[in-house]
Amino acid sequence: MRAVQFDRFGGPEVLTEVERPDPVPGDGEVLVEVEAAGVDFGDIKNVAGQYAPPEPLPHVPGMEVVGRTADGTRALGYLASGGYASLAAVPARDLVEIPEEIGAGQAAALLVQGLTTWHLLRSAARVQPGEAVVVNAAAGGVGSLAIQLARHFDAGRVIATASTPDKRSLALELGADSAVDGAADGYRERILDANHGRRVDVVLDAVGGEVFERWRSFPCTFRGIACPRISISETIGVCHA
Repeated sequence: MRAVQFDRFGGPEVLTEVERPDPVPGDGEVLVEVEAAGVDFGDIKNVAGQYAPPEPLPHVPGMEVVGRTADGTRALGYLASGGYASLAAVPARDLVEIPEEIGAGQAAALLVQGLTTWHLLRSAARVQPGEAVVVNAAAGGVGSLAIQLARHFDAGRVIATASTPDKRSLALELGADSAVDGAADGYRERILDANHGRRVDVVLDAVGGEVFERWRSFPCTFRGIACPRISISETIGVCHA
């Protein structure tokens, strides 16, 4: 089968296309003919040797795939590694059937990033209808999905932050009510202005650093979710006089 592997750590330059033996599914696994594979933050860090570095090398990365099983079922699947290949052995419990009309790229974005976003907003932040939600880094994978899901959950106002005009335009296209510069300087003032001077209810932050300190100073109680790409932690805001 065709596969993309790396035999040393680094950036995209260490990835090479090779021929490898077809995988043999183990107990509880299903062989999937891969249509597309996701490129996640974890994959990038894995190739760089900074996140769960594999041993031994060479190694085929890839944690999520879209493809077909032997019976023709189109499915989305999660696996520990091996997705960057024409065939992948995927645990049956981690396969989900998907409709034909969903594009491969859209489907691949729904697993790791999609589930992360869902649980950030639904399980951690517990977004309620009518609430004002701020999405930092709104043009990223989680951020772009967060805008759409916050709207789906009937948020009253969705405020996006991003670093460039093009990214802010994308956020507006995805459904944000307002999109502002996400830089730390003036962050608090821009967010409050975008929400017409009213307090916000939820902040979803994948930026951290000085931006984290700025939104922590927002007036009155709010729910802030800091999600620094890999780990997820919840911070409950406190009322400031």
